Amino acid sequence: MDERFGSIVKGMQEAYHKNMRVACLQLTNAIISTPDDLDFRIHLRNEFWRAGLVDIIEVGAYPTPTPYGISGRHTVMMMTYSNRH
Repeated sequence: MDERFGSIVKGMQEAYHKNMRVACLQLTNAIISTPDDLDFRIHLRNEFWRAGLVDIIEVGAYPTPTPYGISGRHTVMMMTYSNRH
């Protein structure tokens, strides 16, 4: 991945490091939602998509919610990303 955010997206693909996946998704949400300029936010979102984030979301790489545990955190982060972008 030679995209600017490729290493962050790659961190979201780590199946055995669930905390890293959550942290990478939180960082992604923070990076995309911080700028005030809408055009720049869209530009950043598109960079993440080109780096492979859209494939992770479409494939459903994140588990379904459970009453407790890490998969619930994934779901919250994915919902945050989807609602803001």
